[in-house]
Amino acid sequence: MINKDELSLFEKKLEIRFSNKVMTSPARGSNQAEFTKNCMEITSKMAGMIFQCDIRNCYAEYDQMITTILSYDFDLLNFPFNTFNSNSIPRLLSMLMKTFPNTELFIKSIYLAEILSRGSCAKQFCHCEFITIVIHCLQSFLYQNTKTNTNNDQYTENNSFIYHISNADHILILITSLANIFYQIDDAMIKYKDSLLDVLMSYLTFPFSSLLIERIYIVISCMLKYHQYFNLQILTNMLPYFIKFLSMEIHPSQARTLIILQQMINIVPQISYSIITPINLPIITHLGSHSCPDVRVSSISILICSIKKCPADLKSLIYQYLSFNWFLNIWNASQKETQEALAELFYYLIENNHSIAQGAIQSDVVSLLLNTVKNGQFSLSEIIIQNLIRISLLGINEFLIYLLENNFTLILDDYLDLEESEINGFIVRFYFYIFQLYEKGTISVNNLDFDHLREQLFQQKLKNRDLIHKRDLIIAQIDSILEKVD
Repeated sequence: MINKDELSLFEKKLEIRFSNKVMTSPARGSNQAEFTKNCMEITSKMAGMIFQCDIRNCYAEYDQMITTILSYDFDLLNFPFNTFNSNSIPRLLSMLMKTFPNTELFIKSIYLAEILSRGSCAKQFCHCEFITIVIHCLQSFLYQNTKTNTNNDQYTENNSFIYHISNADHILILITSLANIFYQIDDAMIKYKDSLLDVLMSYLTFPFSSLLIERIYIVISCMLKYHQYFNLQILTNMLPYFIKFLSMEIHPSQARTLIILQQMINIVPQISYSIITPINLPIITHLGSHSCPDVRVSSISILICSIKKCPADLKSLIYQYLSFNWFLNIWNASQKETQEALAELFYYLIENNHSIAQGAIQSDVVSLLLNTVKNGQFSLSEIIIQNLIRISLLGINEFLIYLLENNFTLILDDYLDLEESEINGFIVRFYFYIFQLYEKGTISVNNLDFDHLREQLFQQKLKNRDLIHKRDLIIAQIDSILEKVD
């Protein structure tokens, strides 16, 4: 799995944009205390009944207790996940679903399971029969709607019970539970990955509702976060289900398929030979100006990942289809989200080909980025600054000198005054590099306000030891310069 601490600001925002994390609302209802107390009492009773009586004889009792829990308005309450977890309610729900298939209690159990899967109960769902039951339900629903699922026929022959779910909303709830689980943990990947992917891919071959298919994309995308479970062969088998949507007329609901293609390249770069082709590249670059923001961002993310990960021959092919005019046209026609993606792409274009830095300056791309920082939204400005600093640290002197001559340090001055800015660590690295070059006689730092910069750096609340060390060295250099001036 990717280390989130190593992600850039854009990569973190991209993960949030296309994630499936369910946000729980802060408690606003006056009955929060009552709800928490009732949950403790009900879950304790539910767990205790397993040892006191045969679960098959407790349908009415469990139905009433789950109905009571579901009657609350969860938008107004904090859900006490730990209470349900400690009483093994996810495991109990799986037992109820297995014991009472095709009943109202079964349906209520899957609704409660989806709620529990949003929090710390997700892990427990991986270690009981819940996911097995979900897979069987998916197979059954697919068979009922297509009559072509052979896996379900085999399941029917080899098991003493079968689930009959005809309501697509109930299937949607089950798939959402899977997305919640795989978003958080990979505990179920080893045991269930193959069988789950088989049935999910089967759904993609039939015209189910766009909402259902979108939720399946989310599950697959969440599973792809765990790189260690995938190889070239697995991804090659999956690829046809997603590459078919790569077209000039892609529907906004298919934007996530582009993110999945990007994830595949990130996991196994060799698969890029089947994605980054002379046929597909014009489509990918064209989608950068698509009317749907998600399509624009996800198509640019494919280009970013390809330049980062692809073999050299494919990178050369990508550069043939990109130009600074293309960059400027999309930038000027887009909003913040697309511009954030373009700023990230700009870094990787130069990082992999230093020779185009001068062209970026001459084409006014760099001046556009600087002007956007001065006048743009804060989150966009942070991403631009981060990437301009990353380029500066590549050792391209003409690029760095251009930034210094165009008052880049005055821009950084405003951000160093902010206590919690995410880019302050990058700013420290930038100044450390600047003073290294100054010691070598490569650049001048005479335009810096040393006293003010020293105070700003001293006030930084840094946690990274390397950054603290760099900050202290910069301050020492400033002190040395000030002593010479005196």
